[in-house]
Amino acid sequence: MKKGCLIIFAAVALGIVALIGIAWFGLTHYETGINEKKSNLDWLPAAAEDVTYYEGSMNQQAEFSIDKDAFLRWCEEMERPLQKITEKEKGSDYSVSRPRRMLEHAGELEPIPDSERSDDFEEYFSHYRKEFDIGDYYYSLVYRNSGGYWIGYDVGEGRAYYQHAHN
Repeated sequence: MKKGCLIIFAAVALGIVALIGIAWFGLTHYETGINEKKSNLDWLPAAAEDVTYYEGSMNQQAEFSIDKDAFLRWCEEMERPLQKITEKEKGSDYSVSRPRRMLEHAGELEPIPDSERSDDFEEYFSHYRKEFDIGDYYYSLVYRNSGGYWIGYDVGEGRAYYQHAHN
């Protein structure tokens, strides 16, 4: 009986250690890229250029240059159709998280120095979130668990912004 309890205890302990290891790897493993000429990521369009991204176990964030029509077509194919912003209602949020904060946390970028921080909250905020305006394109789908998709295209910049949170 003692031998059977010891075997069960060892199996449970081994299982717990394995689960902790899997969780640790999943929460600490990530990939990044800064100003990459081309995208080799299967979750971004092949035509993406000048790509900055962060991909972790729960979150994918990227910003990149791409032709507007090519990007809109790619979003349609993903069943995430962007809509042109024709008016902004008060309190509406047309924004996407930029990868900068995650790249700072990963040690890939230095945090914005205090000397460059602005007292203007909107200017500081723009380093971490991209706001879209009338004439730009946008899509969002929020899951019940607060994950979802936030995708936008800045027509003036010719840049796309993408976030998918698995949560």
